[in-house]
Amino acid sequence: MVGGQKGTRLRAEWGCDEGAAGGPWPSADPEKLFEAALAAHRGDDLVTAERLYRQILEMDPRHPGAWHFLGVIALVKGDLQEACQAIESSLQFCPQKAVYWNNYGAVLKALGRWSEAAAAFSRAIDLRADYADAWSNLGLVHLERGEAADAERCLLRALELAPHHVDALRHLARLRQIQGNSRESLRLCELALVLAPRHAELLLQLGELYATLKRFGEAIRMLREAVNLRPTWGQARLALGQVLNDMEEYEKAREAFRRAAQLCPTRPLWRWRELSLCPAVFDSEEALWAYRAELERRLDEALAERPPCDWREIFRDGFLPSFHLYHHGVCDRGLREKFAALWGGAFPQERPRPPRGSKIRVGFLVTAGHHGGFLRGLGRVLAGLDRRRFEVVGLVSAGIGEACRKSVPAGDIPWIEFPHEIQQALSVIRQVQCHIIFHWQAGTDTVDYFLPFLPLAPVQCIGFGQHGTTGIKNIDYFISSQLFERGSEAQEDYTEKLVQFSGLTTWQPRPGVLADMGREHWGLPERGTVYFCPHRLNKFHPAFDRLLRGVLEADEEGYLVVLRGYRPATQARLQARWESTLGKDLCRRVIWLPSQSVGDYYRLLSAADVVLDSPAYSGSLTGFDALGLGIPVVTLPGRLMVQRYMGGFYRLLGLPDLIAATEEEYIRLAVRLGRERDFHQAMRKKILERAEVLFEQDGVIREYEDLFTQLAEYSR
Repeated sequence: MVGGQKGTRLRAEWGCDEGAAGGPWPSADPEKLFEAALAAHRGDDLVTAERLYRQILEMDPRHPGAWHFLGVIALVKGDLQEACQAIESSLQFCPQKAVYWNNYGAVLKALGRWSEAAAAFSRAIDLRADYADAWSNLGLVHLERGEAADAERCLLRALELAPHHVDALRHLARLRQIQGNSRESLRLCELALVLAPRHAELLLQLGELYATLKRFGEAIRMLREAVNLRPTWGQARLALGQVLNDMEEYEKAREAFRRAAQLCPTRPLWRWRELSLCPAVFDSEEALWAYRAELERRLDEALAERPPCDWREIFRDGFLPSFHLYHHGVCDRGLREKFAALWGGAFPQERPRPPRGSKIRVGFLVTAGHHGGFLRGLGRVLAGLDRRRFEVVGLVSAGIGEACRKSVPAGDIPWIEFPHEIQQALSVIRQVQCHIIFHWQAGTDTVDYFLPFLPLAPVQCIGFGQHGTTGIKNIDYFISSQLFERGSEAQEDYTEKLVQFSGLTTWQPRPGVLADMGREHWGLPERGTVYFCPHRLNKFHPAFDRLLRGVLEADEEGYLVVLRGYRPATQARLQARWESTLGKDLCRRVIWLPSQSVGDYYRLLSAADVVLDSPAYSGSLTGFDALGLGIPVVTLPGRLMVQRYMGGFYRLLGLPDLIAATEEEYIRLAVRLGRERDFHQAMRKKILERAEVLFEQDGVIREYEDLFTQLAEYSR
């Protein structure tokens, strides 16, 4: 193998018969030059090899070997058009060589010409049925197109022919990861690493897989090895930077991103990739505001220097605003509009016009890794929409269709899987011809962020899965609730048209009552109040520290229980901040517990006396969980939807007494719930008696039906 293009295996089969189809030769000079060129090529002296190949073609323009290897060199250099022209010339003069078709497929794949690439790899297999490289490459094309069954068939055939085929192993590992089998994916990658310990692409893939599994130390080691092997490979430095950011090494992450951009001047969007970085935890409010001011300044610079780009390049090289921005307690509309303005002008804007029928076709779109909350909150909505008026379609990324099908109690919903490759994804989604597409989220990954920039349907909307405006002009409506908004003036927080339901926007199952494990099971003190903060650590805004300190100071027998999460560096940073803001004495009453399985999470929640809601990012699913189990939650609503979930739940329950208006009231209310048993029991009793209004409410489905009917009319 002389090089690779995004995992496609190139094969250079050296030999001096390459020029045979171009004879007869006027002299022996071209063959001697070809031998010399091949020797230089084998030795990675591409400059000399290219010069000699061109010299041969001056003597004999029909020499297929010279044309072919010129194309291979061009592909390795990234000059795809020249590579394509050169290898097409070689095939014109010698169409019987399987290796030529294999490398032609690699070029076509790099150009995004997927169907032609598949045909080229298939032609190589027709010429040589035992060609493992071509089987592996064909499997990769099927994988990129979301054709899992065909990908598996081809990759297994490649491994049958060549059990130690490293690229087939790692492509199969990708497939297993997409299918949700991370353990098997890891096994395959680690097996491939034994066979090829210095395979840079494999090290990158394994590093990213370790990061997905939250094994950050191993991820860093793999990615640094990849960088050491190929110091000028920008993609490895980007991946390294992302993991460094996960480890709270923000400045090192920025430097890795900047170095990647310097190494790849042909990828101009990389210069601004650092704008996607954001610390999960800030040391102070001042540091948070300084970060946001610098981010806005850099966004303005990027908008002023915005290079022209094709929308397909954006899916490859673009970036999205950090999800952590929603945790900062301020409106993000301005920032998100600027992020969206970086890309919006590059996307085609003509909206599809599906045929009018007797029913409204509504597609619900969600990507892998985020479908758990989607199925929990909207699964019954999909199942319950009136089939006399609606056709319901699930639009899901490859690998999760079966899990969605099993979770939603409606056998008539087609679950259409779309691939990661954007042109194929666009084609698959548009072929469904939806009148309305509801996006679960837009900004948790590059796919769900950038897909809405494309007009996928006449109407696009978003709702509960998104915790604030997207800033994306092609998303027309944001579905929220009067429970969570501050009235009509809340429209100013959104670029979308704000729709406010009268009640909830999700159909939630009520959590079941589990056996009480007792405090001792969790290592909690037998006496004293347990104040539980079940939030992820990135939701602990620096201003929240004042409330936590106030509660612990006012209740000298109280304990704060926090889940440490999966990022040790984030926990360490928050602990260091608390030693300063809470003080070391109070930190002795902070109990860190590991993240829990779903069942144990509910048991731990049941063991808490009081849940403390974060003022910057109010609990939504955690709020449903706590109230469903009768656990009082103290909340201090802000101006934004994301700060008002718990307040909305309490208004629905008719329990305004548990909504604080000031920080001082929040502290007093929390401590009263913790220390006054009669008050605590009275509030718990009221919550349990009234909580049914939060769960399994079919009125939610009726509101979606009314809305979708109106939106379909608007679009016609």
